[in-house]
Amino acid sequence: MKHTRRILSARAFAAVVAAATILGGCDSYVGDIQEPNNTIDEALLNSKSQVQFQITGVQSKFAMSHSVVTTISGLVSDELRFGGPDATFPQYLEIDRKITSVLNAEVEDFNATIGQLRLLSDLLVERVSTKIDFTNPDSGKVLPEDAALKESALFTGYFYGGVARFWTAAYLGLEPTKGGGAIDAGPFIPSAQMYDLAIEQWKLALQHTTDDYQKRVLNTLIARAYLINANYAMAGTHAAAGLTTGDPDFQSLFTTTDNGSNGYWYFYAGIGRTQMIPAQRFTDYVTENPAEANRVKLMLSPKDTSVNIQGRYPAQNSPIPLVSWQENSLILAEVELLGNNNPNAALDYVNAVRGSHNLASLESLSKEGLIIERDKELSFTGNRLIDQNRFDIWSAALPAGFWHYIPLSKTERDANPNF
Repeated sequence: MKHTRRILSARAFAAVVAAATILGGCDSYVGDIQEPNNTIDEALLNSKSQVQFQITGVQSKFAMSHSVVTTISGLVSDELRFGGPDATFPQYLEIDRKITSVLNAEVEDFNATIGQLRLLSDLLVERVSTKIDFTNPDSGKVLPEDAALKESALFTGYFYGGVARFWTAAYLGLEPTKGGGAIDAGPFIPSAQMYDLAIEQWKLALQHTTDDYQKRVLNTLIARAYLINANYAMAGTHAAAGLTTGDPDFQSLFTTTDNGSNGYWYFYAGIGRTQMIPAQRFTDYVTENPAEANRVKLMLSPKDTSVNIQGRYPAQNSPIPLVSWQENSLILAEVELLGNNNPNAALDYVNAVRGSHNLASLESLSKEGLIIERDKELSFTGNRLIDQNRFDIWSAALPAGFWHYIPLSKTERDANPNF
């Protein structure tokens, strides 16, 4: 597959819509949708000529989903809060208060976007593995370019299938403190096991790429999942083969069209419309050390200059990082600090990250200090909720039985006999 540091933009939205229309009856999140007018026959997708179309559709679905999960998970966590000059949607207030109903419209959308990405990815793998003939009719052989296309499709399906499973583990829950989800209306899979399934997908993706950068991205993602499951040995092994200093972020890209924009950050937590604003501590970080503005991106709301809003995604087409070399270094730091009891080695990794933003080096590092470094470095990227759950760092002021996740939606529950 061609070397790339970025995912295709959401301009291929039409590809996702067309591909998604064949899914009726396959999963609960499309079960109640009336059949659309712009359908495509299943048989047409079982053709070599439609493989690139489906690859683009999966990539596009990822980009749009990425915008949703990074914002809404930030609101579930203590990273974002309901507020700002345009804060009017009660469903966001409910999520912010952690008393989320399974009937909440955002809960339905959140569940659907992850489920659709998972299904589109899995179907792509299934089609190119079992249903599409890549043999050239003239030669009776598979031409090099067709073999490369098949490898690209398998890489794409396994890569984003892993992302969807990771997001299910990280953000969805059956009960307030019981994270995880289901696949194809199957039994409930707890978060720890779902992270393992994500790792399986990413290890399969490694078998279908020869690109060194893509391999480093995958190893960092695998390391992240092992880290969350507290398997420091495996996290360290894969992070050692992960992204290195100077590697570009792996990002989702966006256009500025209505269907292709980075809608959630821009229109719900940014300049377009502000219903979610950063927690006060982010302003405090920058006030205490102005150099932190190099990585804790804030800006004044154009509608109310007394309010800080996130500045990491100032435009409709602002890309969202899925993973960075800085995160890989923080993974290695945690492995050294909490896994190997080697704070000096951990400090070196953290200071390398700080140096990339022209921040002064720290002289020592504690577990609490590492969590703060992650809070700053990974701000507004969907990582905070994961850290709050694995380190159990929640406010004592929250109500009893508050949600640590986005609930599995009522539609998902009603359609799955296992729930």
